[in-house]
Amino acid sequence: MVSSNQRAKKLEYKQIILGISDEKSDLLNYFISLGKLYLWSCRGNNCLPLLSLFEAILKNKYDAEKLIASENNLVYKKIQTTWKPFINKM
Repeated sequence: MVSSNQRAKKLEYKQIILGISDEKSDLLNYFISLGKLYLWSCRGNNCLPLLSLFEAILKNKYDAEKLIASENNLVYKKIQTTWKPFINKM
């Protein structure tokens, strides 16, 4: 289950493998991809995945996007809007 704006969204295996094909799920698809990469690296390093480490990875990605937006004069508000469901949980 994934919680977004106080709603729970149940994901099927097909959605996790292929992604979700609506415009509102871009961030969720990004998180799923990062999660797959994190699990793959944990498997390769022979270590157990930890939610706290994955959350730290997400925070680093958010901070990197903020930095890129500020350096390229992109609208910071758009970054905040995109990441809003995650920011509220930090």
